[in-house]
Amino acid sequence: MRYVFAGESHGPCLTAIVEDVPAGLRVSESQINSDLARRQSGYGRGGRQSIERDTVQVTSGIRFGKTIGSPVTLTVRNRDWENWTDRMAVFGEEPEGLVREVTPRPGHADLVGALKTNTDDCRNILERSSARSTAARVAAAGIAREFLADLGVEVFSYVNRIGEAEFREENPFVNCVNYTPLDIETSEVRCPNAQATRAMIAEIERAKAERDTIGGTFRVVATGLVPGLGGYATADDRLTARLGQALFSIQAMKGVEFGMGFGVARRLGSEVHDPIVLDRERDCFTRTSNNAGGLEGGMTTGLPLVATVAMKPIPTLMRPLATVNMDTLEVGRIQGALRRVRRARRRCGCGRRGGVCAGQRIPGDVWRLLHGGHQGESQVVQGAPEDDVPMTAEPMQLACPVFFVGFMGAGKTSVARRLARTCGISSVDMDTYLERREGKRVKEIFAEGGEDAFRAIETDVLRELASKEEPLVISCGGGVVLREENREILAESGFVVHLQVTVDEAASRISDKSSRPLFQDIDAARKRCLERAPLYSSVADVEIDTAGKSVPRIAREVQRALEKEGVLCQRRK
Repeated sequence: MRYVFAGESHGPCLTAIVEDVPAGLRVSESQINSDLARRQSGYGRGGRQSIERDTVQVTSGIRFGKTIGSPVTLTVRNRDWENWTDRMAVFGEEPEGLVREVTPRPGHADLVGALKTNTDDCRNILERSSARSTAARVAAAGIAREFLADLGVEVFSYVNRIGEAEFREENPFVNCVNYTPLDIETSEVRCPNAQATRAMIAEIERAKAERDTIGGTFRVVATGLVPGLGGYATADDRLTARLGQALFSIQAMKGVEFGMGFGVARRLGSEVHDPIVLDRERDCFTRTSNNAGGLEGGMTTGLPLVATVAMKPIPTLMRPLATVNMDTLEVGRIQGALRRVRRARRRCGCGRRGGVCAGQRIPGDVWRLLHGGHQGESQVVQGAPEDDVPMTAEPMQLACPVFFVGFMGAGKTSVARRLARTCGISSVDMDTYLERREGKRVKEIFAEGGEDAFRAIETDVLRELASKEEPLVISCGGGVVLREENREILAESGFVVHLQVTVDEAASRISDKSSRPLFQDIDAARKRCLERAPLYSSVADVEIDTAGKSVPRIAREVQRALEKEGVLCQRRK
């Protein structure tokens, strides 16, 4: 049998096609779904697992529960696709305000893949290189598992190390067959030892507390194999090579060893090689140990096949590592300059956070960073209606993050997207980013943990977005200013734009008020708005009245304010 799989992490679905499947093989849909559920389990998994509930849909090759000899097609739907239909659309035009992924993650395929395919958007690579694609492979493997089971071959796995926490086994290459499925499946980290399980969970918690990730090793065990599977005559025949290729093809796998593996390099031959004896009761050859892990000369020996695989920590970190923005090619120096500007602003004491006052001396490289290439007013394309005129002829860059604050309905997200699109910069909606990171809707977070739980997450997300290597235009939630810690982050991290709006004006802009319960009681909304207004003003570097203005007009006013303050300038070539 062989298979191919297709699909993107945030596309409609993942698909696998399994060929050369013998006819008459009974296949259990529930067993495949059980394998898919196992793939999603485990302590410390990311928020995506709370979104997806993977189940398989078979669309060819099986009739009445048995294979019919034709290719078997299996599909796993992506529930999160509904949130990505615009950004991952197969056809049509790019949506307004599309944010490209231009800061490749260290340890991921982003940068090399972008260079290989000559793209300026890492999204094209990360969608396919994502570990989400393993769902299709698990579904396809379900067909092979059924075939092997009919032959008396059982395959299982368990975790033997996470970070520094190790399951210390006695003669594991022999005794591993005695670990019960119940012990493995009931462990949150799939380790058959309770003490080791607790130690591994502690390692995960330690890494989380340090805003980091952690790797480990796991073992794959196959029993019931007859001697001689594989071959010694050619490289392609060797089962060690074929299994190594299969295991290394899984994302994040960095090491594979069979039996003692690298341990044999530290031992004498007499301590490594498995003595051969004759088992007269079973009338067969066997070995008194299994240091080779069930493989010799690229073939199975008949003993349990044991492979240990090392997985690196995932590269999506809460503690960012250095990278290079593919658009600007300037990351480290920009960040360093920004820190110097912020220190200068604090020393000045004039209260002007958005720019540098006339009396404040700043280093020349900082000044060039904030104003380099800027020649006054932006160029305007003539001949178009005012509200549809692109504001700039050349892409621009931000010297620091720009935060939009204001009451709901002020147009924060729409204006941020417009500004980003017309100036060639990146924007993000904070609530949308929060939902994607947590794998839950805002209302679900409120329902589960209350407002305090949501506000704590909101603060964490605000700090994360403010520290991005490439400064962003960030549209904040209406209640972000309620927390003093958030107001401090806004004041220290960037430039704050307050979009002013009355409740009546905001209500007129919201077509679906069912999604905004507050606006079902206008008097309550007015009271809430009046309470928050002083908080918005306290953090604002500039305030813009949005009454009666279109989104493009507001975006133009914001752009001019940012240019005036040196926050937005033309990108240096």
